[in-house]
Amino acid sequence: MLNRILVFFAVLGASLLLSTQTITLDEITAASRNTYPLLKMNVLNEQLTDLKLQAVKANWLPSLTLNMQATYQSDITALPIDLPGIEIPDLYKDQYKASVDITQMIYDGGLSSARKDFEFADLQVQQEETNKSLKEIELMAADLYFGILSLQKSKEQLDLMNTELEKQIAILESGVKNGVILQSTLDQLLVEKLSISQKISSIDALINANINVLNQLSGLTLNAGTEFKVPVPMEVQEEYLLQTPELRLFELNDTKLAGSQELLKVQKMPMVAAFAQVGYGRPGLNMFTTSFDEYYIVGVKATWSLWSGGKNNKNIEAVQVQRQMLETQKESYMLNMQLNRTRMWNEIETLKEQLQTDEEILELRTSILRSYDSQFKNGVITADEYLRHLNNKTMAAIALEMHKIQLRKAQYDYLRTFGN
Repeated sequence: MLNRILVFFAVLGASLLLSTQTITLDEITAASRNTYPLLKMNVLNEQLTDLKLQAVKANWLPSLTLNMQATYQSDITALPIDLPGIEIPDLYKDQYKASVDITQMIYDGGLSSARKDFEFADLQVQQEETNKSLKEIELMAADLYFGILSLQKSKEQLDLMNTELEKQIAILESGVKNGVILQSTLDQLLVEKLSISQKISSIDALINANINVLNQLSGLTLNAGTEFKVPVPMEVQEEYLLQTPELRLFELNDTKLAGSQELLKVQKMPMVAAFAQVGYGRPGLNMFTTSFDEYYIVGVKATWSLWSGGKNNKNIEAVQVQRQMLETQKESYMLNMQLNRTRMWNEIETLKEQLQTDEEILELRTSILRSYDSQFKNGVITADEYLRHLNNKTMAAIALEMHKIQLRKAQYDYLRTFGN
């Protein structure tokens, strides 16, 4: 018995917890952003850039190369004269050589620095691409959130209408029993009640479907009992400084292309390196020895590409054209954003005006319904007339709630679209 009581209270506690669970728009968007797998790309991009920078840094470390060679040649070097009293040894046609080459970069013309700048610019582009995608996920979660709010508000008004019908049905049932009300009048209200229940069931199904999608997107465990908080009215201004991932991407990509240009330029600069070779072979540096010998060579070498058929210059010009194309795309984007700003601002202002009208309409519809409610109870009007006015009042209430949600969403979209 004790176990059953404990189980009962556990289930009751869980039910109460579920029924009082609340969620806000900010919590939903944050959860969706933090749960989305693409967020890991920021860490991976940083790791990749770090590895590339280490590779650039490694260019300044000494490089060691082991060389081994065995050859046989058809002829050998020989003096074409004989010197009295001097015996010149014959060289071997088979030769062997093993060496270790050491190279140390001294000057690379700024190539390493240009590569570092390029890799940093590329990292910022990749990070901003990720932020852009994550913002789209946040907007998707917000659309679902506002969609659920709209459905819940519609359901609330239908529930109120259903409650009003239940009161009228109770009154009519008493009248039918007493023979003062026709059964057909009662049936009309019963049919309307069934129709409303059907609409509520459809809305419940849509709410559950949207919640399931939102759970998959956010990683949360929301349910039909979750209270979705309506966002507070947002203060928006028509003129905001545009701060969007797309705009930042234009700037970062231009920086990356400028880095690419600089990289191409420094590739034409001379490079200087010190080198050393330590070897053992036959022959050594003295070609006239017939025994294995040790040897070493040290020195400094410089390389400078003086001309490559204009290939490098063409590549630089190609990058410049890419930068011009990017600037053209940016101008088109700015124009489109200005058009969107005008459209979205007009939508906000229109919704504000509609809300004022909705409130007046609802007030009048409510007043009219009160009058017809009394007439219906007294048998002055038919059930059709009563239901028509009840529907009008309900639709006015739904329109008011819908426009409230639409205004919140329009304000949110405006703020998010323009980066504030």
